[in-house]
Amino acid sequence: MTAVLLMLILKVLPIFHEILLSVGGSVPTATKFVLDLSQVIQSVLLVFIGLVAVGALYLLLVFKTSLLKSQRDYMLLNAPIVRKIYKKMILVKFARALSILIRSGLPVQSSLEMIQPMMDNHLIQSKIKLAISDVEKGESLESALRKTKLFPELFIKMLSLGNKTGDLDTTLEKISNIYDQELNRTLHRVTVSIEPTLVIILSLVVGAILLLVMLPLINIMSSIG
Repeated sequence: MTAVLLMLILKVLPIFHEILLSVGGSVPTATKFVLDLSQVIQSVLLVFIGLVAVGALYLLLVFKTSLLKSQRDYMLLNAPIVRKIYKKMILVKFARALSILIRSGLPVQSSLEMIQPMMDNHLIQSKIKLAISDVEKGESLESALRKTKLFPELFIKMLSLGNKTGDLDTTLEKISNIYDQELNRTLHRVTVSIEPTLVIILSLVVGAILLLVMLPLINIMSSIG
């Protein structure tokens, strides 16, 4: 989409601009704005490319290295759309791991201590550490996890039910399966909606630019004719 817009701004609009100047006539304000914007973008193109390169380098450092791990952890938990998917991934990972560890005979506290480094997010790890501390003080697992505000109320209620029935490992496995299916549906919806959304945006932008430039040109040519 960016490539198409740049081609319009750098190649197509200058041609229309020259044609409009050569035939004369009045140019509407909206068209003049688009043409002036095209010239401004051409003049600062190198700066724009530099900013894009810096932004790409920053994202590369955030998500592919450990230099800015704290910023990556914060972004994953707070960025729109991403945070919903990421939190569901955390729920699936946490529930599945806790189910396996409890089924193997480990106590809840030891299971949480083993799960903590698996989360790979220092913000989540710190909250699980607080939950471990609360469990050590005698609080129930569901109460300790509720305080972290990482888990939805449905998760906590199902966890409480499994704890009361003495079938916590099976309940956790069911929870992980439910959220895994929900995660797959969410990912499918997001990936399916990306392409048509970009096509619609590109069509609207390109159509608006061409209309703003071509309609005045057609009017001028018809008046000359």
